[in-house]
Amino acid sequence: MPECKLLKNHMCITVSGNWRPCCRFDESILPWKDKFFVTKTSFEDYRASNFYQGIIKEQATGWHKGCEKCRRSEETGNRSMRKVFDELVSGEGTDVEFIEISLSRECNLACRMCGPYASSTWQKIVKENETDIVDFFKPQLEQTVIEVEKLFQGLDLSKVNRIKLLGGEPFITPQTSDFFEYLANNDLLDKIDFMTNTNVTFFPKKLVKYLSKLKRANISLSIDGFGINNDYVRHKSSWPVVVDVVKKWQDFAEQHRGKINLSTSTCVNAYNVHQIDEIVDWTDEHNIKENFMNVIHSPKQLCLEALPPAYVEEVIKKLQGNDSVKGVVNYLETMQHNPELLNTLVKYTKMMDGITGLHLHDYNPSLAKHLYREQ
Repeated sequence: MPECKLLKNHMCITVSGNWRPCCRFDESILPWKDKFFVTKTSFEDYRASNFYQGIIKEQATGWHKGCEKCRRSEETGNRSMRKVFDELVSGEGTDVEFIEISLSRECNLACRMCGPYASSTWQKIVKENETDIVDFFKPQLEQTVIEVEKLFQGLDLSKVNRIKLLGGEPFITPQTSDFFEYLANNDLLDKIDFMTNTNVTFFPKKLVKYLSKLKRANISLSIDGFGINNDYVRHKSSWPVVVDVVKKWQDFAEQHRGKINLSTSTCVNAYNVHQIDEIVDWTDEHNIKENFMNVIHSPKQLCLEALPPAYVEEVIKKLQGNDSVKGVVNYLETMQHNPELLNTLVKYTKMMDGITGLHLHDYNPSLAKHLYREQ
């Protein structure tokens, strides 16, 4: 049975400013009006709610519908978040041992698989192109700034030993410094195994004084495109800059060997699945030992199920035999193609190409050929 220890020893605040079971949980199943915003609901009241207790009850015997991402990962031979973190929390009592927290949606990129809910740059694009983009995104409500001291007031965090900082881009968020300062002032900094993902567009020099004092920092470098395809998938990113920043992180990790651990993570989607083997090879060449491949389930138009079957066959042929991407190949071979999503992918691609001025045929000519052949 897929019992999840995170439901016992975990606290999560999503980028929208509400309590959430974990960062992989599909919060779209809960209407906006019913979400548990941190400015209105205490953590204790959230955990006592019928919603939260219902998840615990259902997950003890089967899969809750909000846990679809982990279910799909496990059924296709991939390592789910449930399995990863079941090894890292005790599953005993109800003390908070692990915090996942987003303090803001502030971000300097507009990745094509993201949206205004998680990026301030996306929010600006949506506002400037509201008529064209309305079928996919609408402007988000402005966020209430999270006050770190107020958020944790009255909570016992003495058992916390692991923190995952979520984005936006965590190292841009102004409140990140406040958060680290709070940990330092409460004698928690040197007890924390810290995790975060960064978009690798700059190195956070101002936060080095905190990062170097953590018990351990696990920095996941998001690599969602290789070479020029990075610039297409991650709008406003530049591959040469990414390469330079990765080098800076490696130098920092070398200075603090054993305390700073680097990995890469890839959101596998319709625009980059063809080159995930190249991403793995690049990671290996740069002596980064771990690469995590996460097949996306949203936005729907960029799911692998949206790809033309002939293109999928082409990609499988390219990737087959590479054990490092075996889980993704298995996913491609067992998924069900969705013609409706294909039409949406075509529409989304044309729209975003027009807005960004970056055209698919210049970055992935094979996918462009297959996509527009379907029209």
